[in-house]
Amino acid sequence: MAPLKDQRQGLRCRFINASPAGPWDEFILSEWELEACAWEDFHPHTETNFVLEGELHIESGGETVILKPGVSTAT
Repeated sequence: MAPLKDQRQGLRCRFINASPAGPWDEFILSEWELEACAWEDFHPHTETNFVLEGELHIESGGETVILKPGVSTAT
């Protein structure tokens, strides 16, 4: 498996089954390692997150959800 790559400060990731190119209309599995990183983006598709350790804060529509280890969400 490829190593995690630095994407920006506090963010490393790798794409496990495919590299994103063009519209993401198929299943893509990726692993992310975040350290106090924040950004805003938009996905026309469903995105599922599963937390292994630490916390993941997701804000959508003015509501914030905090995920802890073992918890997942689909947005």
